[in-house]
Amino acid sequence: MESPNRMDYQQLEKLLNRYYEGDTTPEEEILLYLALLDEPQDSPLKKDLFVIESMMHVASSMQKSTNKP
Repeated sequence: MESPNRMDYQQLEKLLNRYYEGDTTPEEEILLYLALLDEPQDSPLKKDLFVIESMMHVASSMQKSTNKP
């Protein structure tokens, strides 16, 4: 069964371009992340998954540090 997050390569590239330009919504970024998780291990887009995971980690760390009493 195909994942509901599955996008074709052109859709992923279009959304990735918007992501790197800073034109995506938080919801689109989550959809992008989930779609990239479904990509095969040998996909050239796996590097983009690493970038998005890294940015999510940085954002999470920044939020935790600003929420300290």
